[in-house]
Amino acid sequence: MTHDEQKTDLEKLNHEIEEELLQYLDGDKSFKKEENHQLTFNVVFQYVMTVILILIVITNVIIIIYKLL
Repeated sequence: MTHDEQKTDLEKLNHEIEEELLQYLDGDKSFKKEENHQLTFNVVFQYVMTVILILIVITNVIIIIYKLL
């Protein structure tokens, strides 16, 4: 395969990828909304789990202090 053939193949591939990317960016707005919803759910879930962990740690510290007294 010559350099010119490789160049044309790469240009064709580049053009195909560019078309797919443009279609993805233009036509896939619902994916972005779903992704934002998933991100919001993850943030809320992480917050709830963090609060639960903090409550468990505080409860255990109180139990340890109570046993020492």
